[in-house]
Amino acid sequence: MEQKKAGVTSKGQSTLFGSPKDALLNLIEGYPQVEYLKPPIKELKRDKIREIMVKIKDQDMAREHFTMYSENDGRITGEELKTGKISIKEVEAASFLGEHKRTSMAECKGFIQDSYIVYCNSTKIGLINFSNSMMKNEERAGLFEDGKGVNDYKGKNIQTCVSYPWAGPFMVGKLLATISCALGRLEGLDFVETTSLFGKSIQYDRLPFLRMLGYTTGSTGATYLFPHEFFQKLQKLMRTFYTGYLVDDDYFSKKKSLLHAFLRITGLEAKGYEPKNVVIKRGYYLSILSPKLKDYCPERLPPATVEEAVEYWRTRWLSKKCGGNE
Repeated sequence: MEQKKAGVTSKGQSTLFGSPKDALLNLIEGYPQVEYLKPPIKELKRDKIREIMVKIKDQDMAREHFTMYSENDGRITGEELKTGKISIKEVEAASFLGEHKRTSMAECKGFIQDSYIVYCNSTKIGLINFSNSMMKNEERAGLFEDGKGVNDYKGKNIQTCVSYPWAGPFMVGKLLATISCALGRLEGLDFVETTSLFGKSIQYDRLPFLRMLGYTTGSTGATYLFPHEFFQKLQKLMRTFYTGYLVDDDYFSKKKSLLHAFLRITGLEAKGYEPKNVVIKRGYYLSILSPKLKDYCPERLPPATVEEAVEYWRTRWLSKKCGGNE
C-alpha cells in the first residue's frame, strides 16, 4: 500500500540502490557544496560563488555549463572578430533552448521570446533572448511618472545574454549586451532591463547605456551551486523510489522541490539545512530608451543599430582585448 508524504508517494519497494536515505546520502559525497545549505543564512558574493565553481570544475562536473571558465580553443580569433562579419539570426524557441544548454549554467525558462544566435562569419559566438519585463515596480522607484507602473510602458527583459566558451575571452559578452540594447532601441521600446546572475556584473559593468540601479530584493540561490548533472542524478533516484509531482520530465522546473525532498529524506532538513540558507542577490540594470521615463539622457543611449553596436564594441572593448584572455 502506497504511503503519501508531502506531495510524494513512496513506491515502497527495495531496489539495488538500497533505501532512499542511503542512496541520497551516497549522492552527497560527490557534491561538497551541500554544506552551504546548512544554517545560518548566507548571502554569497561573486568571489565565493567563483570559489565554489572552481571546486566543481576541479571535479570535472559539467565544465561546459560554466562559462566563467571560458577559454580560447582556436575556434575564433581576435583578428576574425575585428574584421569578420558579425550578424544575428532569429531562431525558434526550441532551437534556442538546445543551444542554451550548451553554453550556460543558468536555467533558461520556457517563456522566452525574440531569440537570436550571434555569429562571426559562420562561427556561433553568442546567444540573446528577451522575455516580458519581470521586475517589481519598487525596484524601479522614481523612474516612472506619478501614478504609472511598468504596464504603462513598453519594455523587455534581457533574459539570456551569454557567449559561447570559445568567444568569452574576447569580451563578447559586452558585445551581446550592446546588441541587446540596440535591438530594444530599434523596436521603439521605452526601456530594456536585465539582471546579473551573481551580484554586480562584470559583463554589464562600464556600459554607459546600462545603469546598475541596485540589487533585487533577494533570491534563493541554492540551485545555482549545483550542476545540471546533480539534478539529473537526483531525479533518477526520485523516480526509483517515488511517484508524484517530483518526477515530472521537466526537472529543471523542479529544482527547489527536489532539493527540499533531498534534504528531508536524508535527515538534513531536521538539522536546519534549507535552500533558503543560500541567498544570491542579482544586480538590476536598466537601459532607458525613451524620454517617457525619468532620468532619460540622450548621451547615454545605446547604439541605434546592430552595425553601430558592433563598431562600438570593436573600438571600445575588442581593441583593448584582441589576442588576450579576459
